[in-house]
Amino acid sequence: FDYKSILRNQKMRARGVCWLLGCLVALATGELLLNGNMESLAHWDCNGQFTCELSSQHHHGQHSVKVSARSKYWQGPSQHVTILPDKSYLVSAWVKVLTDNPTGSQSINVEIDLHYNDDSHDYRNVASHSPAKVSDGWVHLQGSFSSPVKPLQSARFYIQSGPLPDVDYLVDDVSVKEDTTPVTTAHDSQALIDQLRKDDINFHITTAAGINKADVQIHVEQTKKSFPFGTAVNANKYNA
Repeated sequence: FDYKSILRNQKMRARGVCWLLGCLVALATGELLLNGNMESLAHWDCNGQFTCELSSQHHHGQHSVKVSARSKYWQGPSQHVTILPDKSYLVSAWVKVLTDNPTGSQSINVEIDLHYNDDSHDYRNVASHSPAKVSDGWVHLQGSFSSPVKPLQSARFYIQSGPLPDVDYLVDDVSVKEDTTPVTTAHDSQALIDQLRKDDINFHITTAAGINKADVQIHVEQTKKSFPFGTAVNANKYNA
């Protein structure tokens, strides 16, 4: 018997089963990425002048992917994902920097490369952490993006670190899912404002004798609030 051949076939069948299970789990959970738990290098594209390898350091499970020997800041593990037009998506990744940038200005970024049918590209920063340091340990990056109505040729998800390419890092527990949260309409927003941010105020006013209450004017000025006004702004837009 050719034991080596039998063992090789068993390993191939095992890998096929693992790949199939990974696909089934992704379909059941709505996950767009395959092998997002980084327990192997399967489905992750690390081709190029840099190295991806499994590491025993992990955020969850048994392994993470170590990224090293990069020559460009944008190099990092990537995977093509299938996204639908005019949808919202949630993105999550755990990263850990292994080497510090002496200037302290290093960042870790989760990116999406939208490749349109006219061969143009739209590179979007979905989530980032800066300055990224070894002392930070595992950092959770979270963000979201909206897919365009414009027809897409492909979409590629990747994790990069810059500006120095020689900063090594780990990646684990990565996820891209469609945001199925019901869209809040203007009518719904107003109803929530009326419910949560408004209440009735009763004023009890005593007037002096001989004053007609109909002639009294009351002016109320709010001097303090218990919730903030404003909106969140992506700071990376200012750094672009």
